[in-house]
Amino acid sequence: MATSGGIDSIVLVHLFQKLNFNFALAHCNFQLRNLESDDDQKFVTNFAKLHNIPCFITKFDTKKYSGFAFGMGLERTLMVKHGITDMHDIVEGDVRFSQSFGVGKK
Repeated sequence: MATSGGIDSIVLVHLFQKLNFNFALAHCNFQLRNLESDDDQKFVTNFAKLHNIPCFITKFDTKKYSGFAFGMGLERTLMVKHGITDMHDIVEGDVRFSQSFGVGKK
């Protein structure tokens, strides 16, 4: 489950736990808010450890990748960084997409 560390994400994590879902957390630090972004990353990491939830963290240098093509937002720049060629892999919830990053059952 992608999580920002905000209240909505954490409530959803608690619901998943209560329903005994098998899941992991994923957090991307886009480094857009300086120390606040780092604090969010630390919170997610510590929260996952405290609750024994697998957690995958990545940092993304948004300034390095953003704007090199007109209209290129964060989703497209992540696609470029990770070699994702089809946006449908992300938005349609195909489990093979998650599995390619080592998350979920194969």
